Order: sequence, then C-alpha cells, then structure tokens
Amino acid sequence: MKPLTGKRLNELCASVITLVTLGSAIAFTIAAFLHIAWYIPATIVLASTYAITNIALKHDELEERQKIHAQLELMNAQK
Repeated sequence: MKPLTGKRLNELCASVITLVTLGSAIAFTIAAFLHIAWYIPATIVLASTYAITNIALKHDELEERQKIHAQLELMNAQK
C-alpha cells in the first residue's frame, strides 16, 4: 500500500484527533462518576481509536486494490 497523502491523510488525522478528544472527555467523565482510575476508560478509548483507524486504513487499501484490479481487467479487455 502506498502512503496516504493529501486530502485523505488530513481527513484521517482529523478523525483520529476528534475521536481521541471526544473519547477522552467521555472517559474522564465516566471515571469521575464511577470513582475509578482514569486510565481504565482512557485505555478503552485509545484501543477503540486504534481499531477504528486500522479499519479505515484497511478500507482504503481495499479500495485501492479494487481500482488496480479494474484497471487490469480493462487492459486485458482491450487486448
């Protein structure tokens, strides 16, 4: 997979920052109400952010492979 650049990279970074910020706020609120250590819900937030980001990257990779496959089929059809 080629590295992400441009608009898609900016979108992904903005999404990750938003997820971490909102998730952290929710995690600290939950920790305060339940009187538990802050790192328990914060760890869950970071793990879920990692999972969501990983899914987004895999989806991008799949789209790229489908485009390449379609181009190869078109080239084979033109022969």
